[in-house]
Amino acid sequence: MVAQCIGLNRRCDVIVSGKGTLMNCGREDCIEEGYIMADDHVISTTEAQAATAAISRICNSIVDSSTLGSSRLKDCVKLPRGEDRNEWLAANVTDLFKQARMIFGIVYDACTAESCQTMSAGARHEYFWTEEDGKGGQRIIEMPACDYIDYLLSAVGDQLDDETSFPSKLGEPFPPNFIEIVKSIVKRLFRIYAHVMTAHIEVIATLGAISHVNTSLKHFVLFIREFDLMKQEDLTPLASIIDRLLPRMTAAEVTQAVNAVTSTPPSVRR
Repeated sequence: MVAQCIGLNRRCDVIVSGKGTLMNCGREDCIEEGYIMADDHVISTTEAQAATAAISRICNSIVDSSTLGSSRLKDCVKLPRGEDRNEWLAANVTDLFKQARMIFGIVYDACTAESCQTMSAGARHEYFWTEEDGKGGQRIIEMPACDYIDYLLSAVGDQLDDETSFPSKLGEPFPPNFIEIVKSIVKRLFRIYAHVMTAHIEVIATLGAISHVNTSLKHFVLFIREFDLMKQEDLTPLASIIDRLLPRMTAAEVTQAVNAVTSTPPSVRR
C-alpha cells in the first residue's frame, strides 16, 4: 500500500510495510527539514484524496490561498496606497476571524471536553477564560478547549458586529482605541491556531489539510508583523513552526545584506 510522508509544504509517496508501519521516505530534505511521519495515521492515496476533497469544502477561502507563496502573501497584507489604515485593519481582522473559525472547524469533531480538558497549547501554555464577577472584579475560569474557543469566537464575533468599534458605513470614525481593540482580537485568535496546531496536528495531517492550515497561519503572522499587532512572546507556543514557515534573517545575514548594499557604488544603486 502507498501512504504518504506528510510535510509542511508537500507530501512524498512512501511504501508501507506488511505490518502497516510507515517507512521513512528516504529523502534527505524531508529528514533535514523535520517532516512529520504519519506513524499512527497511515492513509492510502485514495483515502487522502477523499479527505482532501472533503476538507476543501470546509475551508474554500484557505484552499484558494494555499497556492500563494510567502512573497505573494506579504504583498496581500500591505496597506494599499490611498487606503485608510483603520478600514484596512478592520477588513483584514474580519477575514482573520473567518479563517480562524474555519481552522477550528477542521478539528471540531476531534476537539471535545474529554480529549481537550483545558485550553492549552502544548505542555507549557494554558489559557483561562475571564468574565465579570458582578462585584467589579473578574472571575478566572478553566474550561475545555472546545468551550473556550466557542466563547472566544462568539465574543470576537460580537465585537466585529459592534458599530461603535467596527463602523460599517464608509467614513464613520473609528474609536480612538481601535488599534488596541484589534490587538486584543488577534491575540485571542492566535490561541485557536496555537491549540489546533499543538493538540490536533495528527487530525489535520490525516485530513490532508496541513498546507491549508500552514498558509492560513503564514497569512496571520505576516499581517500581525506588518502592523506590529502582537508581541513576539505571545507567539511562543508556535515559534518553531512559524520560524520554519517564515524564517527570519539571522543577525549575520542582516549584516551581510547591509554590507552588500552599502558597498555598492552610488552610481549603481537604485
